[in-house]
Amino acid sequence: MSSSSSRYKWRGSTRKVVSAPIERLWAVASDYCNLHQWIPALHVCRWIAGDHPRAPGSVRYVEGSSTGCDGRKSWAKEKLLTMDESSHTISYALIESNLGMEDYVATMRVLGGPDGHNTVEWSFELSPMEGASQE
Repeated sequence: MSSSSSRYKWRGSTRKVVSAPIERLWAVASDYCNLHQWIPALHVCRWIAGDHPRAPGSVRYVEGSSTGCDGRKSWAKEKLLTMDESSHTISYALIESNLGMEDYVATMRVLGGPDGHNTVEWSFELSPMEGASQE
């Protein structure tokens, strides 16, 4: 992963309002090595390094159904940067993959809302990809 933090970045985000208790949403979102259980395009998500799967510095391996830049199944190794129980926020960085992305960092937050309608927000940034558009 290169360290071109001063360069222009592509950014994006999405959010979804969910009728579930914030504690339940956070339990799912913060289960760092079980992403494949709620994202259908992922077939594998497992802890491969670090002191504990929920500890900053932990690394997970994910494999999906799409195709990477090398023509094989997409895969990535992602490092957990932060896990903040009080703000219901996690962030992680892509450290190796066949996806052609550099300097990728994502953040997921669970935000409390009225009447049990809570929001899950996911945002990311990465360096522009050669031969691709931000859209």
